[in-house]
Amino acid sequence: MIKITKEMTFMAYEISKKIFLKQIKKEEGLKILVELGMNKDTAGFQIQNFIHFIHGEQFTRTQNEFTTKYFLDKIYDDFGINSLKNAISALEKHIDYYENLPKGSKLPGKRKILDYYKKIVNESLTTTNFHPTEITEEEQLFTEGSIKKVLVNNYERNSSARKKCIEYHGFNCAVCDMNFEKFYGKEIGKDFIHVHHKIDLSLIKKTYTVNPITDLIPVCPNCHAMLHKKTPAYTIEELKYLIQKN
Repeated sequence: MIKITKEMTFMAYEISKKIFLKQIKKEEGLKILVELGMNKDTAGFQIQNFIHFIHGEQFTRTQNEFTTKYFLDKIYDDFGINSLKNAISALEKHIDYYENLPKGSKLPGKRKILDYYKKIVNESLTTTNFHPTEITEEEQLFTEGSIKKVLVNNYERNSSARKKCIEYHGFNCAVCDMNFEKFYGKEIGKDFIHVHHKIDLSLIKKTYTVNPITDLIPVCPNCHAMLHKKTPAYTIEELKYLIQKN
């Protein structure tokens, strides 16, 4: 059996997304994955599993935990919270299918992944689901990206959202783990970090409700610049992978 490497997983996701978006044909995508080292059958069900994730449909061909988590991470980054909800539904149906077979086995690793993403969805509920007086500190959301009608349009950067992001994630860069206080000392490094919007505000062009825990992430200035070397920006996982390759 051919081992599915991380590089194969990354490429399987990108190929599946391009097929879904009708940017390439399935046969073309399969050829790329086979040339990378996957057998054609495995490549085919990786693509099909992605489609099931997007549509919230049960799938029966299993994939390893790293691939499952990577696909859900990327679906959330690329397609947003509603598609993540669909992917969670698909994963739950997949787990239930296996655990309810006559000789079914438990899938604790995938249950853990499922619970993790359910928590993300719960944390990203919009304010319209609550009466304002019922919103707890952890559930508070912030408006980001509303256009100011000035000489040149610019996007609001909500300082409260930044503060909430850092309180939850800390001051280490999510890509390279850089901590400025540890490297430069308290005098100049304490509490210094950039905050990266996973959703590019310049592409939204409207006000939206941002959850500082799930939509924002702390990164160092260098990694922040590298994330924005293309549009839409690289994801955290993509940039980590590029670092690992070198």
